[in-house]
Amino acid sequence: MIPERGGESTRGETGAAAAGEPAGAGHGVARACRPIHRDSPARPSDPLLPGARQPRRVATLAGWAIVGGSYAALLFAHVWPARFDSETPFWVATAWAAFMLRTFGLHVGVALLAFAAVVAFARCWRMLVATAPPLLVTLGPSLWLCLPRSTPAIAGQPLRIMSFNLLRENPQTQAALAEIRAARPDLLLLLEYTPRWHETLNPALAPELPHARHLIRRDSFGLAIYSRLPFVGEPQLPLRLGDAGTPQVRAVVRLDGRELVMYGVHLMPPFRWEWIVDQRQQFVGLLERVRGERSAVVLAGDFNFTNSGAFAEALRVLGMTDAHEIAGLGVGTTWPNHFGWLSRLPGIRIDHIFVSRELTSRESRVGVGGGSDHRPVVALIGFRKE
Repeated sequence: MIPERGGESTRGETGAAAAGEPAGAGHGVARACRPIHRDSPARPSDPLLPGARQPRRVATLAGWAIVGGSYAALLFAHVWPARFDSETPFWVATAWAAFMLRTFGLHVGVALLAFAAVVAFARCWRMLVATAPPLLVTLGPSLWLCLPRSTPAIAGQPLRIMSFNLLRENPQTQAALAEIRAARPDLLLLLEYTPRWHETLNPALAPELPHARHLIRRDSFGLAIYSRLPFVGEPQLPLRLGDAGTPQVRAVVRLDGRELVMYGVHLMPPFRWEWIVDQRQQFVGLLERVRGERSAVVLAGDFNFTNSGAFAEALRVLGMTDAHEIAGLGVGTTWPNHFGWLSRLPGIRIDHIFVSRELTSRESRVGVGGGSDHRPVVALIGFRKE
């Protein structure tokens, strides 16, 4: 990690080799972590003299600073209040910082895992033990999703829902159409729905999904909803959430004689200040909508948040659960996809199908999403068997 100084290097490394211990960076950090016996007389060339020992002390202190910083960051991320209804710069900025830490918790965990490997190689056992809790918090939820689990039974007819953010400028229209046809959804939500997408998809989808409403836009906030089942009443399109101007959709279908309310959602991405504020306003509006519903509810779309933060926790309080947490296997990442070098990094799941307490899921998977920066999500849902 830090090379020996000058003429001390040869003698220090030779002494380590004679003792049967590995020389080099890890050996240096190991000596910094092991206790030093003060009763042994120090020779003039002893690498444990204060001057030679200083770089290793710095390395050890830096390691403990990383451990302590991870505790502080994770504590902040998990206990800091989101205060979605506040638009003051302080609360918006701090809530956004906590949001981003939890959004990329898996990535923090991977970095901590690499750090733990270095610590283990250096035999700093106390530091390694101290690193375990942050690793559990950051990697534990993803590992839990990789375990097989049983799913509740569906009573009556199931409903297959698909949500697909097409990407406005995606040239692979035929690949997207082929994937939609292969999924055979009963309810289909399409985001970033432009005139070009409508020209390609509408004639092909209309025969099997004859009930449809479209909001065609040239920007990234057009959307369409297609259904095999007839709508109950007229879908609300566009539907506004909060003061943000981007449209959403609300539609109702009847499943097994019971009404099911479907919200198609595309919240603002949290990458600019005004978008961060808009996303929070939209989410407050969505929470109010869900609270006011008296029928079973499905929320589908591109939410631009993961299941690990305050947004998803607020939905769980209202009884909403991601179908992937019920019936999926694996992390189920949906973004980034076909996004250059970013696609090679661990992704995040920001596209969801949430279901209310009356509903459950028997199947949840992630598609391919040819040409799009998002992978579609597909879930087979139905009323929970009592």
